[in-house]
Amino acid sequence: MLANYQSAVADTTSGNALEKTVAGLVKKGFRLDGDEYKRVPKPFEQDHPRGNLLRRKGITIWKHELSPKDMSDRKGISYCMKQYKIMMPIFQWLNGLN
Repeated sequence: MLANYQSAVADTTSGNALEKTVAGLVKKGFRLDGDEYKRVPKPFEQDHPRGNLLRRKGITIWKHELSPKDMSDRKGISYCMKQYKIMMPIFQWLNGLN
């Protein structure tokens, strides 16, 4: 699965789509997180335009705004559903990996 992710990131069309989607989510207050390699893995060039995404061992995107207490009522459920819908483009991109 990691090789599929890396190939899709390296591809100009799908890689640019992911980069744009991640940037849009970060702009909305989400955080990109997760384990990374120290360098862009081979066979990719170290100066690859999406090297920041190629170094990732996976994609973790999250947003923390509500306390755990707030998450246990209808407000919390509504909040989670709203965030899920905003993140849908990432899920769709990942679903396209074979």
